[in-house]
Amino acid sequence: MRSPSRLLRTSVRSAASSSASGGSSISPRLPASRVILFDTSPAQLIEIARDQLPESYTRRLARHRYGPAVFKLDWALEQKIPWSNSACDRASTVHVGGTLEDIAASEKAMWEGRAPDHPFLIVCQQSNFDRTRAPNGKHAGYAYCHVPNGCEIDMTERIEAQIERFAPGFRDIIEVRRKMPPSEIEARNANNKGGAITGGVADIAQFFARPTLRLAPYRTPNPRLFLCSASTPPGAGVHGMCGYYAAREALRKLT
Repeated sequence: MRSPSRLLRTSVRSAASSSASGGSSISPRLPASRVILFDTSPAQLIEIARDQLPESYTRRLARHRYGPAVFKLDWALEQKIPWSNSACDRASTVHVGGTLEDIAASEKAMWEGRAPDHPFLIVCQQSNFDRTRAPNGKHAGYAYCHVPNGCEIDMTERIEAQIERFAPGFRDIIEVRRKMPPSEIEARNANNKGGAITGGVADIAQFFARPTLRLAPYRTPNPRLFLCSASTPPGAGVHGMCGYYAAREALRKLT
């Protein structure tokens, strides 16, 4: 049995060359396909297809909350990160936060619109396991932390100080660093509004109304247009499932 996404790709590809008929107008920015899936933020859906959607729906999309941003650092390293706990060497991703109270304080500060002094970090060290990630004898890594949406504070010192707490000597092995603040994250991908990479706040309200309250949130009022990004249920972190469910909805229209 072929997956919904594979069936959908086949159906859309076969329809992409057909022209619209029956009085349905086609935006010059959109192909003349039977269905189109937007792997975008609600804001990008509005920008691309505003003339294909009712104003009442785009107003609801515009109220979607994007939530926290991230500040990211990439490093070229002289050697592996010198964790004081050697068990960390066996993980490609290390969550660095200290105690539960430390982590809670970091996330609370971010939700209150403040950049945390001791940020909770996601630290990735794939070169420990994939030697193609760095030159022979060298290593690479990156880390990011949550900050308020659109935050302009440089978190470099705070991030590196946090890693230094648990890996003494870390700063000494940094050969090159590259900063990526929220503004650059959005500049590289317009879907990441304000530097938010999760498709929107994942609270109770926006779990069900993601991005708006509809029985089939992947559908739009335009029967040709579907949303399949992390701005739909079940949201970010459940990799691929937003697209899977959106594909199933689109297939119901095609079959």
